[in-house]
Amino acid sequence: PTGNSLSKNIDGTVHAGLEALVGASFLLNGDAHRIEPLLSLTLNDFAFDADPAYHDNNLPAAPKYAARGELIYRHVSGLYVGPTFDFIGRRYVDFANTTAVDSYQLLGLRGGFSGQGWELFAELRNLTDEDYIATFSVLNAATGDDAIYLPGAPLSAYVGTRFSF
Repeated sequence: PTGNSLSKNIDGTVHAGLEALVGASFLLNGDAHRIEPLLSLTLNDFAFDADPAYHDNNLPAAPKYAARGELIYRHVSGLYVGPTFDFIGRRYVDFANTTAVDSYQLLGLRGGFSGQGWELFAELRNLTDEDYIATFSVLNAATGDDAIYLPGAPLSAYVGTRFSF
């Protein structure tokens, strides 16, 4: 049946994975130019373990992988700019593992100017205007036509400032 089980702790589950954040700063042609890569990576292995109802199914909502990163150019003057990306893996929407949401990839661009105690920034997200499912409600068994899906943001622009004291 559709719907959702009552919340309860289930002893027979596996929650294994790896999370990593890796960044660097490389000088180019002296001290005025830098390239700064940054990668956040999550690998998940979440599953039931011989559950009477859901056997060894994957736990819903958690993708097998999620990678987010950027490659930013920085100038000593405070100017910075570079591409960003999000790679999110396929996810089940139900405990029965009958319906899944496709993986998606997003590209963006981030830039700005920073000074002593302040920053002005802008970001473009989803440059390719990809249609994707960002979040959803979890069901016992989904049909694929359930009203549980929330779309991700289309091509979007953000601007802002930061001040530190």
